[in-house]
Amino acid sequence: MAMFFLMVPIGNAQDAVDVLDGNWYSTQWKYGYVLKNGIGTATSTNSPNFKVGQNIIQLTATSPTTFAGRQVYTDGKFYNVQATLQADGRLYFEGEKNVKWVMERVGSGLPTPANFIDTRFTLVNRGTEPIFKVFISPLQSTGWGQDILGEEVLMQGYEQVFNPGSARGCSFDLRVEYQSRLVEEKRNLNLCQLDRVDFDGRSATVPTAQANPRPAPSAPPAAAPRPAASYDGTSPLRCGGNVNCRIQSEVVQKMQMRWGAFSRSTHYGSACLKAIQTVRTMHPAAYGNGDPGFVQPQMDVCNLR
Repeated sequence: MAMFFLMVPIGNAQDAVDVLDGNWYSTQWKYGYVLKNGIGTATSTNSPNFKVGQNIIQLTATSPTTFAGRQVYTDGKFYNVQATLQADGRLYFEGEKNVKWVMERVGSGLPTPANFIDTRFTLVNRGTEPIFKVFISPLQSTGWGQDILGEEVLMQGYEQVFNPGSARGCSFDLRVEYQSRLVEEKRNLNLCQLDRVDFDGRSATVPTAQANPRPAPSAPPAAAPRPAASYDGTSPLRCGGNVNCRIQSEVVQKMQMRWGAFSRSTHYGSACLKAIQTVRTMHPAAYGNGDPGFVQPQMDVCNLR
């Protein structure tokens, strides 16, 4: 039986991967990297398991528009990935664990429309308690709109990237709501010129009917799910007991309850916050069904006295 092999000259393969040189960002996973000769160095991170400046992706060309290699997931491990450069200029990825995502070119020196507006920014929680809600409203809006943080919680000392988009201009008002229900606002921010916005809680106030001078929205913002009332944070967390470890959001929520009611008053408060962030930032595909061998040790950090 005859066997045939397609041989791709090294020089051609290198030339093919060079078309990816530049900055890339995922609005879906909220991380980015700069590619050079097929090696990608993180420029923003969505996980405590890899840092800015770390090499997180390696690609080689399999054709002028297809690529294969390895990339770090949010658990800090490398997984096999394949990518296709489409006519729209985006990289479409498929990776192990049946994960799919898209990367887009960003940054100066890259071809963009003449009216391109980049309002992407990083919100940093420098306060003393978690942020439960985030609202971004253009100046011309008549209300705050929906809570864009959803089921997530932005713990103190952590940050998250948001992208209001280019359709509503550059000027926005921002509002956050802390665990204590205090709110803090920053008005008339030009997000086309700001990369980071810090909230430290120093100007937080009790919300009132007059807290937002604009007319109230016709419907209240969607409230993010909170831990069930049957758990008050005082008892140790146990997979299969008071926590369904198959549900990632429940694990995160109850760990946060445990921290608020118990852990923050112990020597292990900061370690508990790191454990919460580890579980919260895992991609659902990597979290899977919540292996107790992984989840229980994370919860045990919040159980320590």
